[in-house]
Amino acid sequence: MKALFVLVSALILSTSGFAADRTIELNSKKVIVGKLDQARGQAAQATLEVVRTSETPDLVELVFSFKQGDYVCTEYRTRTVYEPGYYRVVCNTDRYGRQYCRRIYTGGYYRTYEECVRNEYRLFDDARVLKLNFKKAANLGAGERETFSVNFAQRGIDSSRFNYTATSDNAAYDISFSTFLRKDTFFFKLK
Repeated sequence: MKALFVLVSALILSTSGFAADRTIELNSKKVIVGKLDQARGQAAQATLEVVRTSETPDLVELVFSFKQGDYVCTEYRTRTVYEPGYYRVVCNTDRYGRQYCRRIYTGGYYRTYEECVRNEYRLFDDARVLKLNFKKAANLGAGERETFSVNFAQRGIDSSRFNYTATSDNAAYDISFSTFLRKDTFFFKLK
């Protein structure tokens, strides 16, 4: 009976709260999250549980990395092309106001350039920053903690843009998101 009680309570505790991939404490201005979970050929998706303490600064940057795909040229070919010559007319005026025009021949020349022969799809490592602004959040006392869940969803494997959502275990917060000058920021404001 005691074992059954422990098992049931463990299940309840594991399903309550957030189903987060990782838990991160926000104790510095810049927190390195590392790579987001990303299946091969799929967009990155992750859920992080961030813990705010009394030592958390007002503005925290979460730095995360992910894979992004793009087509790149993998093989080039050098081509040489002959540009034919042409005539041009040049006119001059002498000191008496008479105009003299003549035809001048500009000779042809060879021009070389590189062109792409083969494009291939490649994956590259990329990084972005998500800012968490706690300037208007509640002041925490020593030992107090607040937990937030932040969801990351890459828009596509070929995109560096993300859709973010944030939720709080405390209903006393208005959480708003802003993208200004490509700086993704969550604002946490006490109601």
